[in-house]
Amino acid sequence: MSKKTIVGEDGKEYTVKEKKPIYKRPWFIVIIALIALGIIGNALGGNEDKNVTVKSTSNTSSEEAAPAKYEISDVNVESDQFTSYVTGVIKNNTKSDRAYVQVTFPCYDKDGNKLGDAMDNVQDLGAGKTWKFKAMYLGENVEGMTFDLENAKVEGF
Repeated sequence: MSKKTIVGEDGKEYTVKEKKPIYKRPWFIVIIALIALGIIGNALGGNEDKNVTVKSTSNTSSEEAAPAKYEISDVNVESDQFTSYVTGVIKNNTKSDRAYVQVTFPCYDKDGNKLGDAMDNVQDLGAGKTWKFKAMYLGENVEGMTFDLENAKVEGF
C-alpha cells in the first residue's frame, strides 16, 4: 500500500493509505485460480458415466460390478438463517490422489426451474480417502426449493 498526503477542507495535511484494487489482492487471485482450475478440470475430465455413485442409507447391496470414481454417502440438506447446504461424505474410489475435487448439487424451485447449484471443493483428496463436504447454495432461499441429490456432479483431477 502506498501513502498519499492530502489537504483537508480545514487546511491540515493528512496521510492516507491507498488500497490496491480488488483484482490485485492475493485472495482475489486465489479465488480466480480456483475457479479456473474447476473450469479446466470440467473441460478435461468432466463428469463421465459411472463417475459418481450416490448411496442412500437404505442401499446395502452392491448393484455395480465396478465402483464409480467417487462415492457420496450420508447426504443431508441443512438450512440456517442465511442459506442452505447439502452435507455428506465423498470417497475417492480411484487409485490415485486428486489435487482438486469439486461437488455440485443442482437446486430447483417448486415449479422445476433451476435456481443454481450448491457447491464445495477440496484440495488433496488421497486415493481411497474420504472428505466431509458442506456444499453451500449461494442463491436466495425460496419456498419449495429442492436439491437434486441423485444427480450430483463430482469432478476431480
